Amino acid sequence: MDNNQTNMGKPAFCTKCGNKLPPDSTFCTNCGAKISDSATSVNTTTNAPGTVPPAQPKPPKKPLSTNMIILIVVISVLGLALIIGLIVLLTNLGRKGPSEELKDNLSIYEELEDGLSDYYDDIEDGLIDYDDIGGSVSIVIPDVSNPTSGTSKYQCNNIGCNNKVSEYGMYCSEHQCAKGGCNNGKENSSLYCWEHKCDNYDCANAATGSSDYCTEHKCSKSGCNNEKDYSSSYCWEHKCDYYGCASAATGNSDYCSTHKCATDGCTSQKTTGSNYCHDHTCYESGCYNGVDEYGNYCYEHKCDVSGCTEGKKYDSDYCYDHACNHSGCNNSRDGNGYYCHEHTCIESGCTSEKEDNSDYCYSHKCWNYGCNNGRNENGLYCDEHDY
Repeated sequence: MDNNQTNMGKPAFCTKCGNKLPPDSTFCTNCGAKISDSATSVNTTTNAPGTVPPAQPKPPKKPLSTNMIILIVVISVLGLALIIGLIVLLTNLGRKGPSEELKDNLSIYEELEDGLSDYYDDIEDGLIDYDDIGGSVSIVIPDVSNPTSGTSKYQCNNIGCNNKVSEYGMYCSEHQCAKGGCNNGKENSSLYCWEHKCDNYDCANAATGSSDYCTEHKCSKSGCNNEKDYSSSYCWEHKCDYYGCASAATGNSDYCSTHKCATDGCTSQKTTGSNYCHDHTCYESGCYNGVDEYGNYCYEHKCDVSGCTEGKKYDSDYCYDHACNHSGCNNSRDGNGYYCHEHTCIESGCTSEKEDNSDYCYSHKCWNYGCNNGRNENGLYCDEHDY
């Protein structure tokens, strides 16, 4: 056959995507389109050995349809509107510059613009077919020149609210926290957000100062930010620990002045019927006086011997260790004995009790009946009765 002879057969290039096809292909190996026998094929020539085959002509580019042209025009107009909006926005902001939120918005719009440009390039390159996307594209561009335009980006974040957000906020004036400078949304049943609302469950008032509670529910103790106890004006830390008392604890004590022990420096609770705690109430049964400084008894019931901390003996001014053991005697013991001077045997060195009507004890008294004299050195009788 002649070298210039033309072989007619399947097209050498896909008429849809322009991909080069292997001989006798039925479907395009790139886009999968069916190869039509009636389509225009590209001539191939059989060349003599040693000759260079002529370059294959590129397949003709598919002409843009009317719908495609309309889409490109729409996207171009939207991109132009976006650029104009950004210029207007920056002009309106003046010297103050955009807020952090608007800077984020500008970044989003720039990404959107880049996306539109890529989308247009894909259409132009034939990677997206206008007919494949249903013949229409719907793109919503917020009005960036007006931050309160009521678009979904600037709609109040409160569920169900369609109002515009307040300036640089996330909520409308109806749902924004009433605390000055706060952009959070209000809590239910309150004018304030969770951060600035009183933490009392049923309270809708604003928290005060650095406390989490309003003046109504904040502890009345100066400098305290805790919540009041339900039955007091003070929190559990500063309220008197006495059951049923609503007064403030005093000093370092857990009790108020009414229920705190009256002893200086003591922080314990008073005992019932006394002004003193258990440790500082007199140990004498039925006595509610405070104890003496160094003992367990009050001044009235403490032994009168200097330095003694024991309680007085019944009907005596002295304790059992210092009271005379003579029945009915209220005097203190004499020296190291068990009896007072009045009831101690007068014999030198003796500590025994005198016999009745005698100045001597049984061991030193004359054995003569009715005699109250002391024995002499040699016997059991006094000098008068020693025969």
